[in-house]
Amino acid sequence: MVSDPHSALSNWNVSDDTPCSWNGVVCTNVPGSTFPRVTGLSVIGKNLSGSIVPALGALDALRRLSLQENNLTGRLPAQLFNATSLQTILLGRNQLTGPLPPEIGRLTGLQTLDISNNALSGTMPHSITKCTSLQTLVLANNLITGSIPSGLGASFHSLEQLDLSANRLSGPIPSDLGKLSSLQGTLNLSYNHLSGPIPATLGGLPYIVSLDLSHNNLSGKIPQDGSLGGQGPGPFLGNPLLCGFPLSAVCHVSPPLPSLPVEGSPSSMSSSSHQHTKAASRKSGLSVAAIVGIAVGDAIGIMMAAMLLMYWYSKTRICQEKVASPTAFAAMKSRKHGGSRRCFHGSSEVSSEASGSPEKSNEQGELVALDKGFSSDLDELLRASAYVLGKSGQGIVYKVVLGSGTPVAVRRLGEGGNQKQKEFESEVQAISKVRHPNVVRLLAYYWAADEKLLIYDYISNGTLASALHGNSKSPTKALTWRERITILQGAAKGLAHIHDCSPRKHVHGDIKTIKILLGPTRHAHVADFGLAKLISIATESEKVQPPPAHLASTNWPSTPRVSNSSRLYRAPESLVGETALMPSQKWDVYAFGVVILEVLSGRAPSAQMASLGIDLVAWIRTAVEEAQPYETFIDPNIAPTTSAHPSGLSTLLDLAIACTSPSPDLRPRMKAVAEAITKLAKSP
Repeated sequence: MVSDPHSALSNWNVSDDTPCSWNGVVCTNVPGSTFPRVTGLSVIGKNLSGSIVPALGALDALRRLSLQENNLTGRLPAQLFNATSLQTILLGRNQLTGPLPPEIGRLTGLQTLDISNNALSGTMPHSITKCTSLQTLVLANNLITGSIPSGLGASFHSLEQLDLSANRLSGPIPSDLGKLSSLQGTLNLSYNHLSGPIPATLGGLPYIVSLDLSHNNLSGKIPQDGSLGGQGPGPFLGNPLLCGFPLSAVCHVSPPLPSLPVEGSPSSMSSSSHQHTKAASRKSGLSVAAIVGIAVGDAIGIMMAAMLLMYWYSKTRICQEKVASPTAFAAMKSRKHGGSRRCFHGSSEVSSEASGSPEKSNEQGELVALDKGFSSDLDELLRASAYVLGKSGQGIVYKVVLGSGTPVAVRRLGEGGNQKQKEFESEVQAISKVRHPNVVRLLAYYWAADEKLLIYDYISNGTLASALHGNSKSPTKALTWRERITILQGAAKGLAHIHDCSPRKHVHGDIKTIKILLGPTRHAHVADFGLAKLISIATESEKVQPPPAHLASTNWPSTPRVSNSSRLYRAPESLVGETALMPSQKWDVYAFGVVILEVLSGRAPSAQMASLGIDLVAWIRTAVEEAQPYETFIDPNIAPTTSAHPSGLSTLLDLAIACTSPSPDLRPRMKAVAEAITKLAKSP
C-alpha cells in the first residue's frame, strides 16, 4: 500500500508470527490445519491507495476479500484467483483498471462478485460461466466492452442479482438470460450499447424481477410474454427503435406489397384479357366516351380496393394492440363478454383471446364491495384506465382511475385455485374490518376461478423505502428527522392496531419499508396486511400439510415463502430449522425494529448485506456495543439534527435494539413501541 491516511493498517507488522491480530484480518480454524488460517480480509472505506498484490492468491483458505470504497488502482492480478476458496469478492468504488482476468473461472465456489464503480475495461471473459455458485454479479459503472457472454442463464442457477449497467456492452441480449430463474431483484442492463430485439424468453424471468433495459439501441416490438407483460414503460425508455406496449410508440406494420403477375397465373390471365379487350375495342371503333367510361370504372375499382385494404389493415393493427395489453383488466374484459370481441386476422376471424374460443372461457366472478364508500361495479373497473405501479412475487399492482376520477390500487393475485372461495371470502371480510387511519383499507375484491383481485385505497406518495433511498427514476430528497419520527409513529400505530383490534391476534407477517406507504403529507399507512394468507388461499393447488398442533394458529395455515429481501427483516427464530413455524406478533416487532434501524441509518438491509456482508441489525448492534460515534452509522442527512438532540436518537436507537432482541420474550409489544415513539414525537 502506498498511502494509509486513516492508519487502518497501523498494527500490521511483517515480523509478527501470525497476522490474525491485524486490523481487518479474520482467522478461523480450518479442518485439516493445526493452526488458524486467514479466511477474511476486510478494510472498507479507509482511502487506502496502492494496488492489489498478487500474493493474496497464496492465501488458499481466504473466503472473503472486502476492499471496497478505497482508492486502489492498477489491474486485478491473475494470481489473485489462485485463492480458490474465495466466496466473496467486494472491490467496488475504487479506481481499478484493465480487464477482468479469465482466471476468474477457477473460483467455482464464488458466490458474490462486486467490482462496480471502477474503470475496468476489456470484455467479460466467457470463463465467468464456470463460477456456477454465483448469487450476486455486479459489474456496473465500468468501461467493459464486447458482448454479454452466452451461457450465463444456463450456468448461474443460483444467481439472484445481475447488474451490468453503465458499461459499453454491445451486441444482442442473450436469449438464455430468461433461464435465470433464481433472480430476486433487478436484471439491470441499462446504459449500454446493446442492440437487436428483446428476446421473448426474458418473459420466463420471475415476476418479482424488476427489468431495466433502458438507454440502449434495442429495436422492434416489445414482447408481452410472461413477466415482460407486466412491466411499465421505465425499463424500455431510451431505446428510440422500440415500439409497442407499454411505450407510446406504435409498431407500424406495412401491408404486403402486391406480387408481380406470373405467366399463366389468374392475375396474368386477367391482365392479358384486359389487354385483349382494349385491342378489340380499338378494332371495333369504340367511341371516346366509351373509352373514358372504362377508364373511370377502372379507377373507381382501384380506389375501392385500396379503401378496403386500408380498413382491413387498420382493424388488424388496432386489434393486435388491444390484445397486447398486459393488464388483468383487458384479459378479464374479453372473458366477461364471453369472448365476443372478435379481431380480423388475415382473411379469417379469430377470438381476441390467445386461449381460443369463448366456449372455453371461465365462469364469470363477482366484484364484492367491502367498504360503504366503494360503489364501483365490474364494468366500470374493466373500462377504467390502468397503470402498472409495481410487481413482486406477490403479484402485479395497478393504479386504476375509476369513472368518477377516484384512483384505487388493484392487486392481481393471479390465476388458479377455485376450491377455496368460501375461505377466501371469510378472510377478506376479517381483513376489511381492521380499520385504522394508518392501515390501508381493503375496499373490495373479485373472485373467479381464473382471476383474483384485491382493490385498496390508492396511497399517492410512494413507499417509505423510496422516500429513504430513492430509485433510478426519481432520486429522493432526504427525509428530515421530524419527518422520520412522524412516519415511524404512524406505522407503529397502524401495526399496533392490527395486533390488538381483534381476539384473533392478527399478524402482518411481512413488515418492511416497502410495505409502509406515504400519503401526500407523509402520513404513514401499513399496506398488505393479510396478503400472504390470501395468496396462499388463492393460489393453493395442493392441500397444505397442517402444522404441529402446538404451533396451530387461527391466522396462518403455513409459513409463506420468504423472498431474500423479506428475509433480512425476519426474526432469527423464524429462519431456524425445517419446521413450518407460524408467524407471530413478536416477528412483526422484530421486523419493525429493523425498519427503525433502516430509518436511522439510511441504509437498506439488502444494500448493507451486499456491501459489508453483515446484516443491518448485527452491524448497528456491534457499533453500539463498541461505543462507536453515532456519525459512523447514522444517516449523514440527519446527523446534525441528532447531534443537537442526542437524547431523541438514543431513545429511538434503544427502542430498535429492544425490538430486535434475539429473544422473542424480551421484545416489547407493538402498543408499547407506538406509545414510546408518540412520546418522542411530542418532545421538542
